[in-house]
Amino acid sequence: MKYFSFLIPTRERTHMLTDLFESLIKTTHDLSLIEILFAVDTDDDRTKEFLETSIVKYKDILDIKYYLRERSILLNEDYYNWLAKKATGQFFWILGDDVSFTKEGWDIEIKIGLDAFCEAHKDTIVCASIHDNTPPPSSKLPKFPCFPLFSRKVLEINGFLLHPKIPTWGADYVSYVTFEPIKRLLEFKNGCYLNHKSWHTRQVEVDNVNERIGYIFNQLKNVPHHNIQRIIEEEIPTIRGKMKDFIEGRTKNAH
Repeated sequence: MKYFSFLIPTRERTHMLTDLFESLIKTTHDLSLIEILFAVDTDDDRTKEFLETSIVKYKDILDIKYYLRERSILLNEDYYNWLAKKATGQFFWILGDDVSFTKEGWDIEIKIGLDAFCEAHKDTIVCASIHDNTPPPSSKLPKFPCFPLFSRKVLEINGFLLHPKIPTWGADYVSYVTFEPIKRLLEFKNGCYLNHKSWHTRQVEVDNVNERIGYIFNQLKNVPHHNIQRIIEEEIPTIRGKMKDFIEGRTKNAH
């Protein structure tokens, strides 16, 4: 079992994946802690070929795997949650194919923090907020992780990491409002760990992937089944309650 499983949907961005791999090699203290899982659309031959080459190129350094699936509009359920069920790690990190690592020794810092948190909270339920350079979408919203990290226990209890009814954007904020009230949000604020090379940070222009994600978000955001505010009000309390029941049960058993 690995310690970290990186979960990364990717499409037509092979130029960014090289930056990700090289930044990991440069900044990571112990690469054996990590597996990198990619979800690739079956029609994206270029990315498939690139990853095949990368697996060979980095075979003695990085543990890279990829899985093919039919293209879907449900980024969170059909890519991130789908990948999580194939991963071996103790902790799952939701990442984009447009990130690179910027903080040397990030793995040691985060591992120490996670181990200490789980030692103090024996239920091991945790959502970690790890600082990156993505600006908040609104000044009215609290700060929350753009790329949250979850413990395996979250997947075991809820059956998912990101809420499956949220198609694209917004699942990170919903994670915040799910875990913060039950005191299972762990924040890492010691510097910037990730560079998000996106149009959000004005480093690149909007591409076809961004346009499609935005289109899906705008088409579905007011559909009741997918509406974020409805999910927060009607479904998140039940999810929090399930985790809280587990936390209290483990606490009682410990005594």
